[in-house]
Amino acid sequence: MACRLFGHCRQAYYQSKADIESQIHRERLMLDAVRDIRIEDPGIGCYKLWIMLTVLFGAGFMPGRDSFYALLRQHRLMLPARKTRHTTNSNHRYHKWKNLIKGLTLTSANQLWVSDITFDASCPQDPAYDELQPSLSQVEELNQRSDLDFSQPLVGQ
Repeated sequence: MACRLFGHCRQAYYQSKADIESQIHRERLMLDAVRDIRIEDPGIGCYKLWIMLTVLFGAGFMPGRDSFYALLRQHRLMLPARKTRHTTNSNHRYHKWKNLIKGLTLTSANQLWVSDITFDASCPQDPAYDELQPSLSQVEELNQRSDLDFSQPLVGQ
């Protein structure tokens, strides 16, 4: 009677129940492996995880890449999106110097020197690294030296 009512026989009902239980078990194994790997390497990406687990468990055990991503997203194991990189913004209210070397033809070495003061967020925040960088007082000391004149433009007009 129940077979006619639901459109499935008793065997199909119990087989689908076993399939669901095995799917849950496989997902639990994958998620545990992902958590273990992320303990060792918290920044490892999802694609690399998928490849590692495919090698570990075998291709027949692992779902496809998109299904794996959906599983990680469902359990909040995706990495946060990367922060955007900040590049030079020339649309500011401060003075922008004209291009003094436009049209200049250089004929030998050391005819033109340029410099730039740029903050690089990817530089290590290490005291040993900071010692290698010139401090403002060192730059001012160079500017005070009588044989170096930084007040004049490097290239004539």
